[in-house]
This record gives sequence, structure tokens and C-alpha cells, in this order.
Amino acid sequence: MMTDADIRKLLGVRAAEPTVLSLYLRVPRDPTALRVLSAQAEHLLARAGRGGSDNPDVPEAQDEGRRIARRMLEVHACEWLGRTVAVFACAEPRLAETVVLPAMLDDRAVFATRPHVRPLLAAGQGRPGAGRPTAGQREYRPPGPVPPEPGALTAIGLQPCLAAVNQRAVRLLLVPDSGMIPGFVCQRCGQLSSTGTDCPDWGAASLAVPDLIEEMAVTALEDGARVDAVPDPPGGIAARLRFSLVAAGEPPLPPLPASIAAAAGTALVREAHGG
Repeated sequence: MMTDADIRKLLGVRAAEPTVLSLYLRVPRDPTALRVLSAQAEHLLARAGRGGSDNPDVPEAQDEGRRIARRMLEVHACEWLGRTVAVFACAEPRLAETVVLPAMLDDRAVFATRPHVRPLLAAGQGRPGAGRPTAGQREYRPPGPVPPEPGALTAIGLQPCLAAVNQRAVRLLLVPDSGMIPGFVCQRCGQLSSTGTDCPDWGAASLAVPDLIEEMAVTALEDGARVDAVPDPPGGIAARLRFSLVAAGEPPLPPLPASIAAAAGTALVREAHGG
């Protein structure tokens, strides 16, 4: 079984450019249909990574990630019949990892600077699993349901939740389990934006990202928050907050220290499980 610690380990894989491939693929139950799987994989791989960087070395590095993924599918696809598999591949840093998921999720392929993990968060949340992982593969199952909390501070909608994530105020983030929204991240201060105009460093440090919601989820996890991917969160995305948000024009709060963030994350998981 894959754990939150395993997801955090995946997120520790970072590349300087969008060369880390994350491929999610539904494998047919019928072995004779694996040819269709190969065609679908090629379609997804061909579309992924387009226009992601101006660096001329990136296309070659992405092609190597595609080759790694193809080899893994050729060797192991027959072991994953009737399941969704996540394939993570990169030439540098070297990455060749597969995760068998306990639910049938949407196919997608994403090139980014780190593994795309939001589907892992969605896997198994209110969806029935099917069988067990094959030998050598890991299966992820997320934490239990979110308990009700009357009177809690909340943020609902993309922009309020963006503000909450940027201010390190999130303790529980509910994100949609499908769909992607492009956005931007500042490579200096880490601020996220849907427009690329909300940070004084944007001119020299902005980086386009394929999925802003993924970046929000990862940032919240790194700050010790719990993140759940669900079919229809309120307002498309919603959060419970640790504290009230700073109004526009006021000085921003400093990042949460790692030790405090980790302690807050542990306490929240205990709370969610009734401990």
C-alpha cells in the first residue's frame, strides 16, 4: 500500500525543467486489447509537454522520459489488466516508478518539474477498488472522510483558495479529482497565480505550470495541510483555514517553519481519524 510518505518521496523528485513525465493510463481487462492501450499511450505522450519550455534541450529529455514509459508499459502492462496505472519517468534525475491505483481514473500525461500526484490523492476516495496490486507494485489508499466542523474558517473558489495557499493558511484543501487549469509559479518566492501578474518577481522568475490546482495541492501538503481530491468540492475548490487571510495591501505572512508545518499536518490527520 502506498502511503502519504511515499507521495512525499515522489514529490522530492525535482527537475530544473518540465522533464518529469507522469502518465496515468487505464489498462483494459482483455489482454487482446493491449494494442489499443499502446495507441492511447502514444496519443497521450505526443500531446504532453507541448510548449512547456523554451530550453532547446527539453524536448530531447522529454523524449527519453517517453522511452522509459514505453518500455515499462511493454514489459508490465499484462500485469495491470483492469486497473489504472501511474507511470513516473525521467532521465535526469533518474526516475522509473509505477503505482497501481485502486480505482479507474481518467487517462492523462503531464510533463512538469516534479511528479503529478493529484490523481493519487483521488484514488480510492469514495471509489471502489478492484483487486490487489501485482507483485512489486504499490497501491495508494488515502485518509478517511473529512469530519464536519461547524464554524470553521473557510475559503471557497479558485482565487480565495489561491490566496490561502500563498499565505500558508490552509489546513485542509479540497481539490477536484479531474481537470487541469494552467497557471504560473514564481521560481523565487513560490507564489502561485492564475495570471502571472501577482508577484513583483514575475518578469524574471515566472514559470508556466500545466496544472495550477496540482501546484496548490503540493504547496499545501508541504505546509503540513491535508489535501483531499473529491468529485465536486464547493466552488470547484475549497479550504479550511488555520487563520484569517491577510487583506490585499497588507504585508504577507512569512512561510510556516518546516517543523511547525509537519506538526500541524500530523495533528490534522489525527483529528480526521478521530484521534
